[in-house]
Amino acid sequence: MTTPQPPAQPLPIQQQSWAHDAALLSIETAVTGLITGALLARLRGLLTNTTRAWVALFGSTRATPSTADQARSITELVSAVLDQVADDVPAALRPVGDGARAAYVLGLRQADASRRVGGLTPAVSMDLPAVVHHQLVKAEMFEQRVPEAEKLIRERERNRIVDAVRTELEQAKELVNAGALTEKGFTQVQVSIARAGKIQSRIENAVQWHLLNANQQAVTETARRRGLDVIWVSERDACVVCLKLNGDVVSPGDTFDVNATYGALAAVPAVWPNAAVLKHPPRHNHCRCRCELHDSETGGGLVRALKRESDRSIVYGWRTDSESGQARRSAAEKLLRKGVKLPESVKHRGEIAIKEPGTFGGPVPDVP
Repeated sequence: MTTPQPPAQPLPIQQQSWAHDAALLSIETAVTGLITGALLARLRGLLTNTTRAWVALFGSTRATPSTADQARSITELVSAVLDQVADDVPAALRPVGDGARAAYVLGLRQADASRRVGGLTPAVSMDLPAVVHHQLVKAEMFEQRVPEAEKLIRERERNRIVDAVRTELEQAKELVNAGALTEKGFTQVQVSIARAGKIQSRIENAVQWHLLNANQQAVTETARRRGLDVIWVSERDACVVCLKLNGDVVSPGDTFDVNATYGALAAVPAVWPNAAVLKHPPRHNHCRCRCELHDSETGGGLVRALKRESDRSIVYGWRTDSESGQARRSAAEKLLRKGVKLPESVKHRGEIAIKEPGTFGGPVPDVP
């Protein structure tokens, strides 16, 4: 997850969701660090040991092996260590389950579902990061049991993460073949190890997705128990897909519109793992949206307010760097042509910005 920014002049529900973002991010950071720490340390050690071996064999890192046979010992060293890292991945990923359970507890707290009862504290490992341990021991406050890790992250999903990380390591190994080393020298070793380092982003993405999914599952389950609906809440600079969902309301278990977007329908990403079902966020990787409990009998004003916020964000082009200015310009043009109900001053400002040369839109200003 990108670092959540406090919204300027937010609706109360947006301020609440931002606070939830910050709390969940602390769990994600702790779990990711616990998983990647040893793996990345081994890669750093590999670079150190390979440097020493290269200098011992060829005199300096600027020297290049003249034959494939001379390079073979280096390729074998790098491949052996990367294989060891790959073997360590399944065990390293175990904290994802504890993190998902902690995120679920946080979701219960966010939904204010607590009722003090005793005896439900789940077994926790004292070597967990403090922020994760703190959430898990809070589980004793809730009348419903927190699902076991296997319920929140099933074996098939865990294996999918393992396979993705191992694929990165296999591709890194392919870069240190003897031919590449004789041609490019030690630089190719550095390229290979840097490529292996991409496992960090793979793991970060997986942790972020699964923890937010568990967190939102708790909110949806709470809504179901209370007989309430859930309302989708996006940040002001969310993508054109998530902004379109902002303010949408469904009953727990029902699906939000998987084709919703301010942009081109052809560009809508599929929902993972089931493209036809979207019960709650995340809508995509790096999604920062949330669902909150909603009483549809009294909450019509909130729906209209969130929809108005989304329309304004699109017209102004508020976005993160991950979304192109051209995509936002097209979405704003489409919305204005449609005849959106916004103050004339807002529409006028958007029309002027669309016609200006250069990149359209940018970060949400501190004072809109």
